[in-house]
Amino acid sequence: MRKEEITKRIRQNLVDSHIVADTVRVQQTPYSGWIIAVVSDDFDGLSPALRRQKILVGLENASIEWADLLTPSELPWSGGLPSDESAEQLPLWPESLARGMTPKEPIRFPSDEDDDLEPPFVVTFYSLRGGVGRSTALAHTARLLAEQRKKILCVDMDFEAPGLVSLFGCEEESGEDKGVVRLLLDLDQEDDPDIARHLIRVTEEHDLYVLPAGNVGPNYARQLRLLDPNAWYHEEQNPLRLLMKKLRKDLPFIPDAILIDARTGITPMSGPLLFELADMAIIHFFPHPQSRRGTELLVRGLLSSTTYRDADPRFTPEVRFIASPIPAIRDILIEYERRAWKWVSEWLSWANEIRGDAEYIDEQEITQIVPYREEIAASDTAAQADGIEPTFETVRDWILRFLPSAREQDIKAGLEDLKPLVLEELSFSAGTAESQEDFLEHFVQTEIIRDAVSGKIPLVLGRKGSGKTAIFRWLMESKAIQAIGVHAPVGLKMGSPWLLTADGFREAERIGDREGIEWRTFWALYICTALWNTMKHSPPKPDFLNEIELRSEMDILNALERAGASSRSALELGTWLQRFDESLEAEMILLFDGLDTGFGNSTEDRQRRRKAVEGLFSLWMDRGQGLSRLRFKILLREDI
Repeated sequence: MRKEEITKRIRQNLVDSHIVADTVRVQQTPYSGWIIAVVSDDFDGLSPALRRQKILVGLENASIEWADLLTPSELPWSGGLPSDESAEQLPLWPESLARGMTPKEPIRFPSDEDDDLEPPFVVTFYSLRGGVGRSTALAHTARLLAEQRKKILCVDMDFEAPGLVSLFGCEEESGEDKGVVRLLLDLDQEDDPDIARHLIRVTEEHDLYVLPAGNVGPNYARQLRLLDPNAWYHEEQNPLRLLMKKLRKDLPFIPDAILIDARTGITPMSGPLLFELADMAIIHFFPHPQSRRGTELLVRGLLSSTTYRDADPRFTPEVRFIASPIPAIRDILIEYERRAWKWVSEWLSWANEIRGDAEYIDEQEITQIVPYREEIAASDTAAQADGIEPTFETVRDWILRFLPSAREQDIKAGLEDLKPLVLEELSFSAGTAESQEDFLEHFVQTEIIRDAVSGKIPLVLGRKGSGKTAIFRWLMESKAIQAIGVHAPVGLKMGSPWLLTADGFREAERIGDREGIEWRTFWALYICTALWNTMKHSPPKPDFLNEIELRSEMDILNALERAGASSRSALELGTWLQRFDESLEAEMILLFDGLDTGFGNSTEDRQRRRKAVEGLFSLWMDRGQGLSRLRFKILLREDI
């Protein structure tokens, strides 16, 4: 029988017996049996046998391993109620890896959203095998984040081989009967421990803290034997979830990020730290065939899991990779780098298929290659390994992208008492810059934004979600500056039918390869087409374009073929662009946005995008800097 059938039968039996129940719990055991718990005041005065006779009728064929039919007064000595969680929802290794065999839909990452996550952002550092520098990477990343004025809490959950306090050089400050193991035992006994008493501040200079696993010794080993994470997920009281909640809410400060050092291998504790409690999982591996299959299954399990955050649909944990330690010999390093990227691409391929038009997961953007360095291997603490921080700056930036700026935190704190008034007086539009209503009303110009919209700045770089498209839209809609969109994001292409789609760019490349046309020539044609369709009075077209309207995507491609037949097409297009410039009375900005998604998501598409963007920069350097009124403004994701 299924859980729903058993629950329905029990509730019907309660009705038939005129018994009102406060609680009904039905839980499947790992061996396909069932645990049942029903709590009701109406059981008072009924013998255990009579209770079973009334409540379990019709369930003779169900494999009931245990049934607690209790009054509220009997509940305290019963050992607690079972969890109401279904087996397929459990964030344990067997269930999580099994989920990975059937792709989950939808896959929605925190990075898909424009809104900030409520801090802290939880990151689990994990590896299937040891010796890949997991703890070292965590320690250096934590220092880099703290140097950015972030409040960082590091938690050592590698209980069998704890070492974070040593890496931070504060082992002597780890006292007896303190640490994660002691806290979990206290919470399991329904105590309310003071978490702050167990923290160690690594340095007075920065807000960097570490919560040790515990002080290793005979008592620590005895305490460790009492922990049973698998059992916690079958009980109503879950010490691990309570601990994480306290770390997020009950400290004297709210961490910006919590970095967790998880035990290597398939251990009971590492499952929940990966498959439920982490916003981001950073997977360490050495690109050797021994680790390939296991890491692939792990990735599939992660992409089929959901995090603890309350969202609809629930978030899938972000996944990042560190390949280390790679031999620092050039040819070997290049070979292992290519292998790591290839594997990660294969592991993510089915997720990219499921996500379809959503943001493509680029293996190179989420994989960091860490070569072997003697400074790391020979250092006793993270602080002693001078000069290696740049190795982990990419890892820092992965996390930093999800953390609010110091200014955002100040504003939140300062407006706390004014919140009701603010909500009454202001209305906010949700969604991305493409779809936001009353956009100009809500657009706030900071000093950085004023620089970004200036015609003197040709290139604006930013991470995904940092507001590049908002700048594009403001320049297009504001009357303060004259601008035209040469290339636009999908949601802002209305009224510009000549703009190329991903298919159009593929065909443009085929024509260019066949006719020997460079991308810089394509962009000159593209810009002139935008100007031709936008300006009321335009200079006459070059002769080779006289019979082409330049009104549609097909017109652009036909014009490109014509350019291939003319030996002077590049020169004529450059001259035409110069004439447009001379015909203007005031400065006009040529806007380029949507370059990250406009080319498609396959490996070939991304290679085409790289070549096209290089051609755009080439045109700007050769022609753009010689124009007096036409100004280039290229809005580009910093990771492409």
